[in-house]
Amino acid sequence: MKTYHKNKERVVTKVFQDVFSKYDLMNDLMSLGIHRLWKKNFIHWLNPQKNTTLIDVGSGTGDIAKLYLNKINYKGSVCCVDKNKGMLDLNKKIDCTDELNKVLKIAVEVITGVDSQSIEETLNTLQTVIERADTLGLQTDKYQVLSNEMKTTLERLAQEKVAAQEALSAARLQEQVLSEDSDPAMIEETRDALLDAVHQADSSGIDVPEDQVKVDQLDEMA
Repeated sequence: MKTYHKNKERVVTKVFQDVFSKYDLMNDLMSLGIHRLWKKNFIHWLNPQKNTTLIDVGSGTGDIAKLYLNKINYKGSVCCVDKNKGMLDLNKKIDCTDELNKVLKIAVEVITGVDSQSIEETLNTLQTVIERADTLGLQTDKYQVLSNEMKTTLERLAQEKVAAQEALSAARLQEQVLSEDSDPAMIEETRDALLDAVHQADSSGIDVPEDQVKVDQLDEMA
């Protein structure tokens, strides 16, 4: 009887070792996808709370663990336990790929803006996830390309900000030498220079409400 159980255990272990890469697909085929509803209903019944920990024994590829974390908005932890190392490794790869795609979506949104802080924070997150993905043997070429684009964007924004500050300083100096007796053409020229500098500063994320007021005052003088 003991020999039978040992042999059976070896067979079961080998089966899972052979099919772990197609485990989720097999579950979809055998249950016609219903297993996903079962797991969602299970999490709904479990009603997990934030700052709690789930120990998922026989976790497989970790789909229940992911549902659990999504339910608590990742404000908690999960410990996945499975005898099959291939399952756990696949779990890590799936999780890392999901995280890469989430950061990718955020990066695509922020890279077109002028908020350097948001771009830098997203870039740091992306680079951290890329490093983890590399250790798992995942392809990260397209994420590396985006990372480089974000670095280039940060450099460009920094240069544009410096240029905007310089233009603003020059326009402010030009405005300070004006008086009510100044030539109208000079006032108009100064107003245009300050207005251009304000627009440039605004597009670089520099707050210049006082300079906008000065532009309005120069409008009245002209």
